[in-house]
Amino acid sequence: MQNTKLTHGSLFSGIGGFEVAAEECGIDTLWNCEIEPYCRLVLKARFPQSVQYGDICKLDGGKIAPVDIISFGSPCQSFSVAGKRKGLDGASGLFSEAVRVIREMRAATGGKYPRFAVMENVTGIYSSKTNDKSDFLEVLNELIQIAQPKDKTITIPEPEKKKWLHAGSIVGDGYSLAWRTLSSDGFGVAQRRRRMFLVVCFGDEGAGEVLFERKGVCRDFTPSYLKGQNPPADAGEGAQGAGGVTIKTYGISAYNSNAMKSANPHAGIFETDTGKTVDTNGNPAAAQGGILITERHTEDSYAVRKLTPLECLRLQGFEDSHLSEIHIASPSEQDVDHWYKVWEENRIALGKTTRPRSRNMVRKWLKNPYSDGASYKAVGNALAVPCALFVMRGIVQTACT
Repeated sequence: MQNTKLTHGSLFSGIGGFEVAAEECGIDTLWNCEIEPYCRLVLKARFPQSVQYGDICKLDGGKIAPVDIISFGSPCQSFSVAGKRKGLDGASGLFSEAVRVIREMRAATGGKYPRFAVMENVTGIYSSKTNDKSDFLEVLNELIQIAQPKDKTITIPEPEKKKWLHAGSIVGDGYSLAWRTLSSDGFGVAQRRRRMFLVVCFGDEGAGEVLFERKGVCRDFTPSYLKGQNPPADAGEGAQGAGGVTIKTYGISAYNSNAMKSANPHAGIFETDTGKTVDTNGNPAAAQGGILITERHTEDSYAVRKLTPLECLRLQGFEDSHLSEIHIASPSEQDVDHWYKVWEENRIALGKTTRPRSRNMVRKWLKNPYSDGASYKAVGNALAVPCALFVMRGIVQTACT
């Protein structure tokens, strides 16, 4: 058994869902990479020990601290069924930058680091195409080529009828890859948020063990700050998935949407496969931000309101205080210099034609960065922490046994 503590680096970090999960597992996050200033301020407050990077296109994987695990959730907009579906030609094409960073780190460390790569994205990736070619197939082949840099002839064939199963695994010579769709409502949060999680193990065949539990084993996916509220659900009967892996179905804990509906049948939100929002009765609904809750005011009267940022945090399994106390009450000139550059890097990287923020604007923002708009956007782009924790615990079990 290995006793060495695992290390982690995060790309497209957002507000740090993978960082929270890593911390829960005793994994040290050495660095993160995020372009959005508000998210970077949250990361700085929550993970002050981590080195922070901005534009991933300028990040050299061979010059940053080597880590055991690199996680990334590259932009999902052009994979999503709710978007224009530009695939890898759109914003989701930044996936290639994550691949480049991983390649550079492995080249610089003689193939020693990273030992694992973890990717999260929308399930629309399974059906997304670029120039009539499967984007998911391209993703799999790109990741496999990292593990097999000396043999470019190894490629993965497209599945029969060109339809990807939502779970599967690939085992090669000294490496493995597995993917699985995880839905947050099966992991103790009151939201149906289905996401593709993919794990690559460089150097061993343990990817399947990370994403698919052994029979009779129930992995804990409840963050410590939610302990005592509701126990994790028991694993149900297994079903055969692609590659012969066993896929577990999860029971529903008392913290999820069914329980929420049982306690108040007129409250709740769900995210559908088509990106539409419906109420607990399955009726379509729409409001600014697409974040809704239907409340029963009287016996025959209903009203629709937006969820608060705090409610959104809870639906993603974050701690209530995750977006709190991120301001700098008395920013120094050095603080202003740093965050001025952060804003300018963001403006240039995103191709914005607006004028740069003034130093005075940056100073005011540092003193009071809070806004519902920034919170909704950041939390909406985040991942469900219990799902990430399930994956990270699987890596710890695989790497340390």
